[in-house]
Amino acid sequence: MSFNLATQQIQNSPHEEIALRAHRLWEERGCPIGSPAADWYRAAEQIHGEQAARDELIRARNKSVREHRAAPEIEGAPAFSDHSGEL
Repeated sequence: MSFNLATQQIQNSPHEEIALRAHRLWEERGCPIGSPAADWYRAAEQIHGEQAARDELIRARNKSVREHRAAPEIEGAPAFSDHSGEL
């Protein structure tokens, strides 16, 4: 995903984001006549699924951080993060 597209998706309302995705799905199907609702519902389902996956990842990372902070200090233990972006 390009930076511009990612920035645009952040700025779009949920309705606009679904509309953009539905249009892309319609184009991928060859721009057939009729049944735009199918693309709309598929787009909404995809977006909600992606959001649920992101929310679950955030919950897992937060849990990992809480568990790490609650763990007793061990001398010589490696730092929680190696600054690679992974927890």
